[in-house]
Amino acid sequence: MAAPATMGDAVRFPFTLMGIVSLLLGIWIFVYFLIRGPDGPVSGGIEVATGFVMIGFGSWVVWRKLKGEELN
Repeated sequence: MAAPATMGDAVRFPFTLMGIVSLLLGIWIFVYFLIRGPDGPVSGGIEVATGFVMIGFGSWVVWRKLKGEELN
């Protein structure tokens, strides 16, 4: 019989999944932005800022996961 999952085990997978999805969506935002172009200066700035934040968070999560560090 397997041991019950602790709270740390239950949180690791969703946090890693959020990081990977964030990284993929950030990349998708930039690809879409390069193909279609901005609708305006304000909305374009919001899109770029959102893409940078998402790629930054996703990269941090993936980097920590690959290094084997705990995400507390």
